[in-house]
Amino acid sequence: MVIVRGITRFLAGEPVFQESDEQPGRLSPRDAWPHQPQPPAQQPQAGTPPQDPTKTSVDERGYKIIPEIGAGNLVTRRFGERMVTTVWVTNESDEILRIDTTHVCGQNRVHNRQMAARQRFELLVYDGDVKKSASNDDAHIDYRLMRSGDVFRVEYDVKYSREADGAFLPQELHGDEIRDI
Repeated sequence: MVIVRGITRFLAGEPVFQESDEQPGRLSPRDAWPHQPQPPAQQPQAGTPPQDPTKTSVDERGYKIIPEIGAGNLVTRRFGERMVTTVWVTNESDEILRIDTTHVCGQNRVHNRQMAARQRFELLVYDGDVKKSASNDDAHIDYRLMRSGDVFRVEYDVKYSREADGAFLPQELHGDEIRDI
């Protein structure tokens, strides 16, 4: 009978074992194992509202805790007057993110690629003509925190290498200013 009550409570989301289940002379499930002290329950600090799991987390001052991504290992391959640039993007947070868009060398690309926590993958960020100047030196990656829908942007400066024929190829991304957009 105790088992049936325990299963019913489990399915209802209630504690499975209760004091009323104990019979005299029998060990309760809590007593069957060596007692381990339980840490006190975390109480929200005074003035700090409880966190909503569908919203972006905030710190004790009320500022959003922005999940971070990293972008590195930029590789550009040249094929005559065309070039293809890829970059490895890493989700450096414990959150599920989605890479929405990238902007590199004046070219916008839509990805809508979801990333698990700590996941890393290669993105194609440019496929087009070889650059004739280094004037398009800004880049950014827009990404979304999936649980809240908040969108963030990481901004970069593109560093180019100059080829012997005067072409400019993206070589590195520098900087990592993050904005809430």
